[in-house]
Amino acid sequence: IVARPKNEIISDVPAIDKDVTSLGQNSDTKDVGETVNWIINSYIPSDLVDGLSYVITDDVDTRLGTPSNIVVNVADADATDILVALVADTDYIAKVDANTLTVTLTKTGMKKVADAVAENYADYVIRVTFDTVLTTSATLGENIPNDATVTYENSVGFDFTKESEEVEVHTGGLQIDKVNDDSEALAGAKFKIVRKATDAEIADENIEKIVIGNKSTIIFFL
Repeated sequence: IVARPKNEIISDVPAIDKDVTSLGQNSDTKDVGETVNWIINSYIPSDLVDGLSYVITDDVDTRLGTPSNIVVNVADADATDILVALVADTDYIAKVDANTLTVTLTKTGMKKVADAVAENYADYVIRVTFDTVLTTSATLGENIPNDATVTYENSVGFDFTKESEEVEVHTGGLQIDKVNDDSEALAGAKFKIVRKATDAEIADENIEKIVIGNKSTIIFFL
């Protein structure tokens, strides 16, 4: 048993990390319409059971899509193992407002987390996972950053806020501009991108192909 003086100030600041697609990954490439998987790991203060509030916030860029499929668990800090599942509307409240995701632990949830980790709080995290779908407003070839924030108010009303490092989604695709010798855009210019055909594609009569310079068979793409 650890005895603490009444109203002692405990500066136990919970850190926070954010990953994309898988643990430890800080960037990924996605095309428009593809699902992006997000992972937030928010560390657990030793005095959580006495805390007044614990809130995780993620202001998601609208180009990344709206957060959905929100799941909150207590998990191994360094692995995918789940220690205990947290129950929506009982252990936490998840809201999405103007593309900002907010996950607030209830008093029941804070006690559940504290009881589950006991003295091993440094080995576990509150893990929030959710999905977005990359929207058509994402600019081709542009990096879209994202981060998350945790705000913890301890038992004597002191607030501690920590922000994660940014992770990025890179939009896939290729943008090509056709210009003249003076680097002026050529209005209405059209061209095709080509690559070498595979043996199977060469044998397929339904695929449009030409031979360039008596060398390789090339497939045309519009």
